[in-house]
Amino acid sequence: MRFDDLMADLAGEMASSEDRALWDEAGELARAERAGQDWGALLGTGAAWRVRLVGGHGCSGEFRAAGADWVLLRSGAAEWYVPFAALRTATRDAVTSWAPGQGGAAHGAADPGAVRCARGPRFRAALRLLSRHRPEVELLLETGDAAAGRLLQVGGDHVELHSDAGRVYVALAGIGAAVVG
Repeated sequence: MRFDDLMADLAGEMASSEDRALWDEAGELARAERAGQDWGALLGTGAAWRVRLVGGHGCSGEFRAAGADWVLLRSGAAEWYVPFAALRTATRDAVTSWAPGQGGAAHGAADPGAVRCARGPRFRAALRLLSRHRPEVELLLETGDAAAGRLLQVGGDHVELHSDAGRVYVALAGIGAAVVG
């Protein structure tokens, strides 16, 4: 009988050790997966978000899509093309939206059709596609300023706008967000 108790104890210890090893491995895999996440994967949960950007700019909006180095948020009727490099903080928020020069209207959860394109176009390419339609945009700059006008073209390292003051050139690296609508 003592031998049976000893064998039961050994079997219990082995099972406990195997369970512990399995939990450790699962935890390590979860940490490795989180380590590979970028802003697009984080914001792609379908919730509404309140984000703060370089230059003190901010937006509350619904996640719509992500490219290789940018996300698209919709805030009311406006679409915010935001490069990852400009994001400073993100907080889940489904209460209010903020748009340049105005308060904001309440809105609900994100469109279930939101798309995540991990290997999608880069920010420059997304703006280049957008420029085909020559939309009116407001470029929120890392300095806290803004430049508004019709988006004419996107070069290798700059954006060209046509504004009331004439042609305005803005370095891509200085853009915190491109707001359309």
